[in-house]
Amino acid sequence: VGSGLLLAQVVQLLPPIMIGIYISTSDAGFYGAAYRLIIIGMLIDRLFVQLLIPNLAKQWSENKDRAQTNIEHTSRFMLSIGALLSLFIAIGGTEISIFLFGDEFQDSGPIIVALSLFLFFTFQNSIFSHGLVAIGKDVEFLKATSYGGMISILLIVLSSMYFNSIIVGLAVALGELSITLLCFNRFRKSLSFNFIVPLLITLTFGIVIYVGSTYLNLNDISKAFLSSIIMGSILVGIRVLRVKDLKWIKQIMFK
Repeated sequence: VGSGLLLAQVVQLLPPIMIGIYISTSDAGFYGAAYRLIIIGMLIDRLFVQLLIPNLAKQWSENKDRAQTNIEHTSRFMLSIGALLSLFIAIGGTEISIFLFGDEFQDSGPIIVALSLFLFFTFQNSIFSHGLVAIGKDVEFLKATSYGGMISILLIVLSSMYFNSIIVGLAVALGELSITLLCFNRFRKSLSFNFIVPLLITLTFGIVIYVGSTYLNLNDISKAFLSSIIMGSILVGIRVLRVKDLKWIKQIMFK
């Protein structure tokens, strides 16, 4: 488990080093500013993971049907929260970055958009990576994170050598997606449920809403709030997020 987590940390810390070596130190600074915003979202991810996943180990040993139901609730909730937070940061991130770090960091905006995809996939990866550990599949966790980590490192190094810092951000997101899918592939051998279709639907709507927001004559923060409200309404409307999921989360948080 420790080896898998260490590899994940390397993937997160490697991009600014590669950008500084192959692109420029100023681009590395822009990437660092963008990544600091993503860390805020990752803290929220860790909060929900610590709240929702630890009971899975007990449920797995006592009642597999209950574990199945609860992981489905968790998946839909984390998918929705990840989408809303990532969309908000993608749209409002430039304004937030300027507020926090100054006007000179305005150029970090496109990197923030790329890394918002990384944040979205991080929310999904947390379910399956922590889930594998919770149900005692430590070796499967290590294999998935190792293979995914090597893919991530290769993408980061190549994008740094031949492209720009925005592409590096996309490479980080694709690397996280590869780890997510590898962990999910192993996790579903023990607990199988519908994940890929809701993931694709949510990602598609998120991209459409992001593109649509660029045509609105509003400031970025207002567009971010409005887009998140629209996204949340769509997710509930198409039942990616369900009322019973919200009731379940409320029960877990206030029991």
